[in-house]
Amino acid sequence: ALKQEQGGVNVSITNCGFDLVSHRVEADELNPTGHYALDLGNERHREVLAPLLELAAEEGGDAWRNERINGKRFSFPEDGTWTPPDEGLLEMDVVKTVPVADDDDSAMISQDFDRLIGQV
Repeated sequence: ALKQEQGGVNVSITNCGFDLVSHRVEADELNPTGHYALDLGNERHREVLAPLLELAAEEGGDAWRNERINGKRFSFPEDGTWTPPDEGLLEMDVVKTVPVADDDDSAMISQDFDRLIGQV
């Protein structure tokens, strides 16, 4: 609320809400990279978690970083087997990497790379 008072202007944010840090609760299948804060007791959040669990398992846990449950750090197991608890707040950064095949024609040849680095 903005009020004009004697001697100046009074600005109040009483009963206003805003999120200083946005957390994702939707996973883009093509690019799930981002920070997630998921309520494990929420069915919709568990649906979002399912493909993120698959990605973490496929990449031996390397797709998840800065994992926390209820603020306590943990690491996704390298063997890919982990069952999340039924309740709690799961936070993590997800990074999906896309490997480039050695025979990929779109890869930059070393001469072009060296020239690019020389210009930087």
